[in-house]
Formats: sequence, C-alpha cells, structure tokens
Amino acid sequence: MTDISSEIPRDVSDLLTDLSVLAGIPPDSKYNVHNKTYVSASSWIGSMERTVFHYLYNEKGETTVEDFTNKIKLAVIIARKNPAWKNMILQHIKALEQGITNSIHVYSRTPNLCAKFKTLLKTLAKI
Repeated sequence: MTDISSEIPRDVSDLLTDLSVLAGIPPDSKYNVHNKTYVSASSWIGSMERTVFHYLYNEKGETTVEDFTNKIKLAVIIARKNPAWKNMILQHIKALEQGITNSIHVYSRTPNLCAKFKTLLKTLAKI
C-alpha cells in the first residue's frame, strides 16, 4: 500500500479543485472558464454575463470543451508524476461525467459542441 503524506502537493491540490469545479456544473448552467463560476443558461442575467465574458475573454461553449479536455490531459500527467495521489485524481476525473452530461443538455442546440462533449465522455470511460 502506498503511503499518502498528509500534505497534498500543490499541483495535485490545484488540479483536484479545478476538476471539482468542472464536475459540479449544475443542470441548466453554463461554465465561465475565466473566473470558474456558473451562470444560469436560461436567465437574461446569465445571458448578459456570458455575452460580457465572450467579448472580454473570447469565452464560448468551445472554451468549456477545451477546458475539460485540457484538465483531463493535465490530470493524466499529474497522476503519473504523483503516483501516491493517482487513485484520488482518477476519482475526480470520473466525477467529471456529471458536469459534462449537464453541459450536453445546456448546449443541446449546438450539435458540434454536444458531439465534442460526448467524445469526452467516451474518453473518460477509457481512463
């Protein structure tokens, strides 16, 4: 059995936080990558906020897909580098399924994004 030290390495801690935020995307919400928050996909306030973030940070649904993809790749790298934390990282990767599923429903009117999110689900199934 591998002994896990009481202190989580900084890169592992940051990754677990980011994965938890992505996994926690609520139903009917969109994710703002820049500030790691959720906004309602069906309210006019959420729509305005997403519009502002689009113009300020070029944020859009594609950015969310890219963030999921990048975090999964980073998780694999960090898990290899920190074998004592591999199982915990893998649990957090698997938890992304809920955030991805919620994103598929929110972007249901954008078939290309839905296809990309579904591909991510297939990727998760193989990890």
